[in-house]
Amino acid sequence: MHVLRIGLVYLAVLAGILLTASANARADHSLLPIEGLSASGISRDGTVVVGMDTATSEPGRWTVVGGVQRLSAALPGSVYGTALAPSADGGVIVGSLHETNGGWWQAFRWTETGGLELLATPPYGLGVTAYYSANDVTGSGNTSVGSYGASSIINGFSRLTFRALPSAYGDPNAWWATPPDQAVFGTSLMYANAIADDGVTIGGGSWNTPSPYYSYASPAIANGITNEITNLPTFAGSDEGLVNDLTPDASFAVGHATGHDTQTNQSYSRPVLWDLATLTLVDLQLGVLRPLGGEAFAVSTDGSVVVGTVFADLLSRSMAFVWSSGQFHILENILSPETLAGWQLESAFGISGNGRTIVGSGKDPHGTTTSWLLTLDDDFFGPAVPEPSSLALLLMGGVGLVGYARRYNRRSHIA
Repeated sequence: MHVLRIGLVYLAVLAGILLTASANARADHSLLPIEGLSASGISRDGTVVVGMDTATSEPGRWTVVGGVQRLSAALPGSVYGTALAPSADGGVIVGSLHETNGGWWQAFRWTETGGLELLATPPYGLGVTAYYSANDVTGSGNTSVGSYGASSIINGFSRLTFRALPSAYGDPNAWWATPPDQAVFGTSLMYANAIADDGVTIGGGSWNTPSPYYSYASPAIANGITNEITNLPTFAGSDEGLVNDLTPDASFAVGHATGHDTQTNQSYSRPVLWDLATLTLVDLQLGVLRPLGGEAFAVSTDGSVVVGTVFADLLSRSMAFVWSSGQFHILENILSPETLAGWQLESAFGISGNGRTIVGSGKDPHGTTTSWLLTLDDDFFGPAVPEPSSLALLLMGGVGLVGYARRYNRRSHIA
C-alpha cells in the first residue's frame, strides 16, 4: 500500500502541473480601454500610446494619467492625421497630417519641448497631389524614416522613402532636395516602416517590378548610408512581403511573408519573424493545426515576443495574437472570461520593450470600435511548463508506479 500511495501522489502532482499550465494560459491579465484615441503604437517603456484623437481626428498621444493630448493644437486651421510612432520614452513622436485648408499630407515630428514641426517638402507644380508620412523614429528620437509620393496626370504616381534628422523639420516651405546640412536622405526602399537605434538600419520593402504596369514589395532591410539592400526570405513560390518593425539592435525583424501552395494553387500570407544575423525566416504559426493569414506588427526589444493580427474564422474576423518563446496564442484565448468581459480583440499594433504591454484595437462589449491596452501577467512568461514529451515521460512514470504498486500488493496477499 505504501508504494501505491507514492504512485497516486505522483499522479496528483502531475495533475497539478497540468492544471497550473492551464491556469497560466488564463492568468490574471489586465485589459484597459483607451478612451478617445485610435491607437497605432506604444513607447518602449510602455507609458505613452500614440494614434488619432477620435474627437478631432488629429494626431494625439495618450497616457493612463493624462488621457488624450492633441499634438497639432498649435497649428492654425483644421488638421487631421495620426501619430504613428514614439521614441523610447514617448518624448518624441512622428506621424502624418493634412491641413484641410489646402496642401497635402505632411510628415511631422513632435517633441514635448518644441511642439509639432513639419518636414520640409519640395515644391510641386499645379495638379500634383503629394503625401509624406514619418513612419518610425529611433529610441532616442533623433532619426526618423518614412515614405513620400506624388501623383499627377502627366507623370502618374511615384513613391520614394526617406531618412531624416531633426533639422529637416521646422520650415515646411524649405525645399530639402539639396539641403545644406544633408538632413534628409533618400533611401532605396519602396517602403520604409521601421528604423533601428543605430539610425542606419531601415526595415520595409524593396522594389519588385515584374512589368511596367505592376510592382510590389519584397521584405527587405537597407543601410541608410550606403543604400545597400538585403532582401529577406519568404515562403516557397513567392517573394512578396514586408517588414513592419525592427528590434532596437537590428537583430530581428517582423512583418509578413507570402507563399504559393502548388497543390491548391492558392497564395497565402502569414505573420513571420526574421533572424537578421542568419537571414532565416520563422513562421510564427509553425505547429498550429490550421495556419491563418495575417501580419506581425511589432516586436519586443529582445525579439522574444511578437504581436499582430490574423484572420481567424470563416467570416474572416481579424483576431489579435501574441507569439512568445515559440508559442502562438490568440489573445482572446489567454484571457479569463472575467477579464475579456465581452471584448473582441481584433488587432495588436504595438508592444512595450519588455513584451508585457500590448496596444491594439477591437470591439468593446457594446460593439463599438475601441482601442485597448493589455498588460500581461508575469505568469504568462513564468515557470516553463514541461514539453509534451516530458509530460508523457512523467505520466508513464506515474502509471508505472501505480502498476508496480498493484503487482506488489497482489504478491503480498499471495504470500
